[in-house]
Amino acid sequence: MKTDRNDISCFEVSPYLDYDEDNIFLEWYLIEGEDRIKELSRQLRTFLNYKKSIIYLRFSRSQSFNYTQKEDLIIKNERALNILTSQLITLLKMIGSENDAISERIIELITKIKSNPTELELDQFKELNSLSNEVWTLLHILSELEIHNHPRLMKRILVIASICCEIKSALFPFFSEYYLELQKDYLLLEKEISGLIRITTNDPAPSIKKRIKVRVLE
Repeated sequence: MKTDRNDISCFEVSPYLDYDEDNIFLEWYLIEGEDRIKELSRQLRTFLNYKKSIIYLRFSRSQSFNYTQKEDLIIKNERALNILTSQLITLLKMIGSENDAISERIIELITKIKSNPTELELDQFKELNSLSNEVWTLLHILSELEIHNHPRLMKRILVIASICCEIKSALFPFFSEYYLELQKDYLLLEKEISGLIRITTNDPAPSIKKRIKVRVLE
């Protein structure tokens, strides 16, 4: 059933929006909200794909690694993910975010925009939403490849996914509980794969050479 753009009842419980005054956010929420359920479904599939990859890794890590055509796709999308993640982290730093205060800084940014928006703050808000969406797209693409052959890359991906969950929990307070629960699940997967990496003397796949390194908030 398609959401009616003129029906805002589903967003009225948001604690951060006053629709009589915040037309900028009203318009943004209506546009974003139309495809939100499909996006939540895709993000859940992404998580389940990574969960499946960890299960596969746990029971097949002793098998020899064979190069497949999907390796080229993994390398291509890993590089793109590194670039976008670097941009996202730089933006989070610009709005004053620290490791344990991402959602708080985003909510503060939204509050500033509501009271007296500047062009810089509006641009930061739009870029934050855009970058996080692009990162989610790459996370989904990588989840459907043979990522279990690259456990260290998957560990980094799970950390990135947990950060994106916290960002979305602040951008979409109506779905904050969903994103925070998803974040917990990603952190559990990250803990699980960290244990697998520690007990594995050699990764089943050779390292991808010439990776673009990026510092991920941990």
